[in-house]
Amino acid sequence: MKTLPPNYVAYNFEQLITTKEWPASFFKRLQDAVMIWDYSLENLKVIHGKGIKHTVFIPWGYTPNLENPFPQVPRDVDVMFVGAGGGTGKRVPKLAAIHAHKANPPWNLAFIYNTFGDPLKKIYRRSKVALNLHFFTGRTILEVHRILPLIVSKVLVFSEPSDDPWWDNEYKDMVYFDGGDDIITPLTKILKTVNVEAETERRYNLLLSCCRFTRYISRGLQQPVEAKVKTN
Repeated sequence: MKTLPPNYVAYNFEQLITTKEWPASFFKRLQDAVMIWDYSLENLKVIHGKGIKHTVFIPWGYTPNLENPFPQVPRDVDVMFVGAGGGTGKRVPKLAAIHAHKANPPWNLAFIYNTFGDPLKKIYRRSKVALNLHFFTGRTILEVHRILPLIVSKVLVFSEPSDDPWWDNEYKDMVYFDGGDDIITPLTKILKTVNVEAETERRYNLLLSCCRFTRYISRGLQQPVEAKVKTN
């Protein structure tokens, strides 16, 4: 869309606290919005620092359209990762360590890039553990857009911690957090000791009980904020 309407709500899902630099035009689009929704309190600190105050904290949460329509199948993928290689974080060395690891029995790996929709959902159904590894160095926000569909698809999630305490606390009972350089030891423990079916079901039910998007919206819109509605 080249031209935005006079009145629009901007919902920001970008991470504004990493080393990436955002152009002034990005913040101008936020400034011109009637209201800004953001999924992160850490992002809001950055936005407020630009003098933009008409903001609402609305985390992303569970909605029924996230459900995986495909049936559960035998889990033949031990460890999966979805995303691009590279980046300035620890993603590359950790993935390399997993590739080089000589597990007994060998781990079946699925490292996936540029796969979306139904093909990706089918791989979720085959997987035991999925990795969430930060792309950027510096401060990060939990990649909930990646994690939430995995929990809904009943895949165990292993993630590096983020620098957003609200999100890490919200998901502390639904995600295995470990920021150490050694990724092999904790993954081995999970694969050898965890009942995947029972634990993924527990985490799915916890997500439904605590983290529905409608609840976040209802709570968020109770916050006092003055919308910038244009009448001309």
